[in-house]
Amino acid sequence: MKLLHTPKFIADESPSSILIRTSEQNGWKLLGYFLSSIGFRKCDKGAVLSWLVDNNKWNAFVMSFNADHLADRGIPYHKQKSYNLSPINVRGHFTRLPYIRQKFSALCPECVDENGYLDYRWDLKLITACPKHSRLLIEECSKCGEKIQHYRSKLNQCRCGHYFINNPVTAVDTQETEYIYKFLKSGEHNQTQLTESIFNALMAMTGENQSLEMQHQYAIDAFQLATSGTQSPAFKRLLKFLKHHAELGLHPRLCLWPLLTMKGSLAHDICSRLLSTIKLDTQAKTISTCKKQLVTEMRTQQAARTLACSVHIVKKLIEQGWLKRGESNFFVTIEPINQLLWAFSQESTAKNSNSAFEEVGYLLKHPKFKLSVSDILKAVDSQVISLKPMRLDKGILSSKITEPVKTTPDTKGYIALLNLAEKTQIPYESLRKLIKLGVFNPVKIKDTSNATFLKPQQVERFFHSYVFSTQLAKDFGLSGQAIAARLRRAGVRPEGKPFTDRGITNLYRKSKLAALNLNELMKE
Repeated sequence: MKLLHTPKFIADESPSSILIRTSEQNGWKLLGYFLSSIGFRKCDKGAVLSWLVDNNKWNAFVMSFNADHLADRGIPYHKQKSYNLSPINVRGHFTRLPYIRQKFSALCPECVDENGYLDYRWDLKLITACPKHSRLLIEECSKCGEKIQHYRSKLNQCRCGHYFINNPVTAVDTQETEYIYKFLKSGEHNQTQLTESIFNALMAMTGENQSLEMQHQYAIDAFQLATSGTQSPAFKRLLKFLKHHAELGLHPRLCLWPLLTMKGSLAHDICSRLLSTIKLDTQAKTISTCKKQLVTEMRTQQAARTLACSVHIVKKLIEQGWLKRGESNFFVTIEPINQLLWAFSQESTAKNSNSAFEEVGYLLKHPKFKLSVSDILKAVDSQVISLKPMRLDKGILSSKITEPVKTTPDTKGYIALLNLAEKTQIPYESLRKLIKLGVFNPVKIKDTSNATFLKPQQVERFFHSYVFSTQLAKDFGLSGQAIAARLRRAGVRPEGKPFTDRGITNLYRKSKLAALNLNELMKE
């Protein structure tokens, strides 16, 4: 098809802007009519988004109306791989699809009026204001109240005929947004990615149905936390937010789970400081349910990090009825996690110390184990379950199964995997993965209650050469994340294939650590 006006390439233009602008310049009343004229289904709104993240679809689309100069120009947001959570390349900035405004658009009407196109940066949820005009972006029509869709006929006009330039102006401080613009333009994407991750974590904590003014405040807070950490005013606001929701019955660890499950030492440092700062009056609080549920369920792996235990323990908790699966097998509901965390916090406060339950793995493995939270508290009182020191910022610490394996004449001379996890403070799941990788070859012994046994020579040979960050953490009184961060700054990386690519992380070769003064390094 030959168009009267073919769109020109503009470096900062978003893909949806090119579609709308092309349709508008060629006189089409509706974008759907233009799309159907070149062979695409009329009003297929879902297809518009797919073109934005698929280079092949985009090239096929623009070549269908002889706009070959737009093909292979990096205009769409490239999806790196086929799976849903694969990163999206937005002009060199790697982000995730949920971090992009997929359904609705946000824009600065004055910029559109001056430049004649939509800026690609407005497609990022992190961008909430326009630094040039010191105003908040708009995301709905002030006349009809409808959200501004990517699928529309005019760049700066609503379907009802209202011009967005006539929307009321909300003046805001755009200093942080200006910095983010500079980072995106300069190619310093590490700072932008960190800010964006914290911003979306704050959004998840507070619920995504927020006004754009509130989202702008979260963007400012995210930038302050990413640059100043616990010294920023945003840290105090976050602490106030945690205390408020604790009064409503939402446990601070559960409230912080979007940050707790983020990768990076900064996020974990923020969470650790918050949880160690907050004081909970749990003596007067009954075991609370989630009175204000910001979300209803989370992934199994996220639940494990929130509880500070292994995925193996979470699965056991699900099997025994402590936790409840969500709509998918990969998700668990939040309310039982909230109850569990409050039970641990209550018991900790009642004992006048920062402690909670010791590992209860040996009970979890028992087929008749069906204890409720109240039954667990009774078990603690009767000393069926003992306590061990634990801070609120460390969670339940059920990182391994500690059921003592009974030795028999057949098992004499071998090491039980459970006992090895207990002695070395290494998560049980990590040792299981070493078996899957072929590092350890388990010995098959019958009548041992399905326990796994290893040859001492294999274990000794492995730990002669390697050490986990959790082992170092025990020696220096730091978290595994903090140990890994300090070693990374010292230029020591964890072992690569096959360990890191297949699940074993923060495993180090001792020969690399021998040249370091670990005592001085860990005091920094």
